Amino acid sequence: MDTMRLFILLFIVPVFGFSQSMNNKPLSNVQAAFAKIDSNGKAIYISKGNHAIPKGGHLQGVQFCEAEGSIAFTASSSTVAYMALVNADKKVTEVDTFLSSPYRHAGGCQVWGNKLAVGVEDNIARKKSRVMLVDYENIDHKAVVIAKREGAYERSTAGATGITQLQKGKYLIAVADWDSKNIDFYEGSDAQFDSIGTYHAPNTGYWCAYQNINLLTDTAGNLFMIGLGKQGTNNRADLFSIQFNNIQPQLTLLSTRNFNCKGGASFRYAAGIFTAMDGIGIITSQRNLRKRTCVNLFVMALNIKK
Repeated sequence: MDTMRLFILLFIVPVFGFSQSMNNKPLSNVQAAFAKIDSNGKAIYISKGNHAIPKGGHLQGVQFCEAEGSIAFTASSSTVAYMALVNADKKVTEVDTFLSSPYRHAGGCQVWGNKLAVGVEDNIARKKSRVMLVDYENIDHKAVVIAKREGAYERSTAGATGITQLQKGKYLIAVADWDSKNIDFYEGSDAQFDSIGTYHAPNTGYWCAYQNINLLTDTAGNLFMIGLGKQGTNNRADLFSIQFNNIQPQLTLLSTRNFNCKGGASFRYAAGIFTAMDGIGIITSQRNLRKRTCVNLFVMALNIKK
């Protein structure tokens, strides 16, 4: 069996048919899994069909939704912050609004189970945002604001959000402000979340204005974050370990990798991680949903001879 056929059987079919679990569950070795992601993406095309897509803005985050067998995109526009769901046939099935202007900018997101964590901000005044936990199966009735952020210019935004489960019913949420200069951590369950500390990005060349931040854990309970962004011409993913020392979170850079996107897809737009078969994958897209939108998948390098 050649490499491409095995690639399709192990990843393309599971991704869109969900014969394998695609989520963000704990891994045995996060660093090793990160190192094995193939740097070359596989291009797949999806369609918006007849759905009207709000004008302006662009796709901000993307995640697999295990319970739905679909993909969720978060996005900004000129008037509303919204989510679009894509089914296993690679077609948009729903376009749902989170909030309306001035909360027109839904940033990078992450899914855990049936919950999608996302920040929705006023990207014009840049002084307020809402961090939300959304049941993507029933957005109209199960969207909960867990944090209202208001204050200083750019500091109170919420452009990228990550989530992971600490224990049953208890979650850690990370929220990055404008250009991810600060990352605030919240801990709790359902609507009861408390701020537990902030990581202030160093003023050094390696830090990236991450479009998406995603959290994950290993089977020993260690915490990690992957930041996804575009720096110059590089589509870059940075892996950090997370420790809480005297409450304040500390991020330690473990690895930086660049990925080769195709078909106009970019980490500058929607990007996110998923886990499957004890490995890490990355999904990213073009700027906007259109009749033919390119999505890239990066999965573990197989290194199998033909």
